[in-house]
Amino acid sequence: MELSLLQRTAVHRAWDIPKSETMDAFFRTHPEWAATPPVTTPFHWKWYFAFHQVGDQSVAELARAYKAGVLRRAELSERVGHVLPGVGVQVALHRLADTDPQAQMAYLDRIRGFHGELRRFYYPYLFDERPFDRADFARAPAFALRVEGATWPGSLLAGVVLVTLLLGLAGLLRPRRRPARHLATA
Repeated sequence: MELSLLQRTAVHRAWDIPKSETMDAFFRTHPEWAATPPVTTPFHWKWYFAFHQVGDQSVAELARAYKAGVLRRAELSERVGHVLPGVGVQVALHRLADTDPQAQMAYLDRIRGFHGELRRFYYPYLFDERPFDRADFARAPAFALRVEGATWPGSLLAGVVLVTLLLGLAGLLRPRRRPARHLATA
């Protein structure tokens, strides 16, 4: 939530500051567009896309920290899953379904990469003010879903089976309590 709020605040702030301030921040990370004509109209698409990019840039470090935290927790869950069968099964099922944190972060990375492709395709039209016609639509990038499937969590499942067997064996080998004999008094 904090990350989203900070990014949205940076984006909305752009409406209230001089356009040149936004464009200067954008050009610091995208110097290839710095020679474009300045934005002098109340609205221009290059300014609009630039302030969204600047908003993303403003939270880039927080986004990296968030991703690292998610992956650290996933690694911890997997380690715990090697000794707690219930956790191990849950982690394994998420991995098999490709809904585990690693898959989520990989999906976000693919989206981030696709957005980069979109920027590389559309920015020349926006910043160089090149005309965009029907033929250009056919050349635009399209998002491709990942085709390979989820990974089989073999070591995790082996650990779950081993721990379950050991617990079952321990239960079988545990000395049985004999019922207490009550002495009958006459």
